[in-house]
Amino acid sequence: MKNKAVGEEILNSITVIKGLNELIFKNTYPEETAIINQ
Repeated sequence: MKNKAVGEEILNSITVIKGLNELIFKNTYPEETAIINQ
């Protein structure tokens, strides 16, 4: 059971990091983000 909790913690951390990276990318490269989102 402990291993499952650790795995979920890692997945949550990865999700948060991806979200932060996307926010930083959008703020740094708004033109590229607009192209990707079309």
